[in-house]
Amino acid sequence: MPTSSADYTLVHPRMWDMLDFAIRKFRILYAIPYSLNLKQKKIELLSGRTAKVLRIRTQLCFCGLLLFTFMCWGILAWGSTGRTTFNRKNIEYQHILILMFMSVIPAAVLGASYLMAFTPCVAAVILKQIAKFEIALTGFMDCPQHGKNRNASKTSFLNILKIVFYIIAPLPLIILPIMVALDLDPLSFIITTHNRLPKIINLLILLSRTVVAVNLSLEVLKSAAAFLGGGLLVVYSTSQAVTEIKRNVTLKVELDKVRTSHAFDKIPIFVYIVAPIAAFVALLFLVIFLPSAGEVFQQSTKFICTVQHRFFGKYEKRVARSLTSIGIRCGQFGMISTTWVLDVAAFIPDQIASLLLTF
Repeated sequence: MPTSSADYTLVHPRMWDMLDFAIRKFRILYAIPYSLNLKQKKIELLSGRTAKVLRIRTQLCFCGLLLFTFMCWGILAWGSTGRTTFNRKNIEYQHILILMFMSVIPAAVLGASYLMAFTPCVAAVILKQIAKFEIALTGFMDCPQHGKNRNASKTSFLNILKIVFYIIAPLPLIILPIMVALDLDPLSFIITTHNRLPKIINLLILLSRTVVAVNLSLEVLKSAAAFLGGGLLVVYSTSQAVTEIKRNVTLKVELDKVRTSHAFDKIPIFVYIVAPIAAFVALLFLVIFLPSAGEVFQQSTKFICTVQHRFFGKYEKRVARSLTSIGIRCGQFGMISTTWVLDVAAFIPDQIASLLLTF
């Protein structure tokens, strides 16, 4: 039975379909200076006047996100001291929670927003090198099967995904205006409506606060998706390296059996002593290897030597290295399949038993 490359990947193929679909819809609302195709793991940096305008826009969005984060922390710190009222006697508990949420979430994605705004070529370079690494490792693998049932299942999955997306996507556009109307957004501490102002001025204030809230939400979503996509790509390539290791070990065991039978005509006594120890060490290696699987890709000399010369500062190097463990930590949400771990774990005792029973 032919082996599909999808059976030896940490990232399920449908995950790529979901990300690709979500990004295509996201680009309708928020243009980005990249040409993306996650199904084929390709990314290209756009060029020309349009791309330049998009880059300036992303840079302005990053500056706005940075100022917004500092503003939230400043209001939270200043208002909590009781030295100012901000037209209120104090900051209520719901405002404290909102300010903390609006401060922590943008701060967590500032790094990705900065990279896409001021060094957009970094993301393209990283992804291209990952693609080269995959091609070098997956050339020996069989093509995945594309049967009728598989296509039907894939189509039904995408249809369900589209329905869920169209239900969830409008929610921020409904929730954010309600938050603005109830003065629950952070900008209400600085720009607020007043009964003395004309109605048209109050309406413009609410509209401007809503536009700012929606734009910042899209910027946070874009940066979070960039972290997730980069992490999944690294984990995907790492799983291919694990597959090659497994196949090399299989080939080595088979050759060892042939050489042993020709040399001794029977299995030597030391094999009975070494085999259990080797099995224990191999399984221990697997347990230790799983939490740090992302580091395999980082340790690739080919990848490091190629990419290292394309970074311009220590900050970008650290961000690139931090991507190696993101995909592993998403496993509890069902995004990553660990079937290959069970295959490797079952392979070790099977091969040792086969060796002992050969003669």
